[in-house]
Amino acid sequence: MNDLKELLTLAARALGDAVMIEASSGAYYKRDKFNLIDEWNPLTPGDGVEMEDKLKINVLWLPNGVCSYKGAGVEPMKRIELFADHQDESTARQWASLRVAAAIGRSMK
Repeated sequence: MNDLKELLTLAARALGDAVMIEASSGAYYKRDKFNLIDEWNPLTPGDGVEMEDKLKINVLWLPNGVCSYKGAGVEPMKRIELFADHQDESTARQWASLRVAAAIGRSMK
């Protein structure tokens, strides 16, 4: 399983949806609890913000990057992405939040 597919599969699990299905076109889909299939990519602003809202992922803007996190306990789930590593600030945010969502999904095993 490639890294992106694994992250998407774990994030879908965190949302309570079935694992990702990769079509021959390279698009990713998720199957929800009602057995509906939708194209899904949380690395786009619409799906990314919806994922953050559903999972209550917070975003903190830093001078050189962005921190997405959930929780404030002993072991909060967080990820910092530097702007220099991405094409723009929005892309950094989407990757940070996807990695947090995947960590949530991983913890649900």
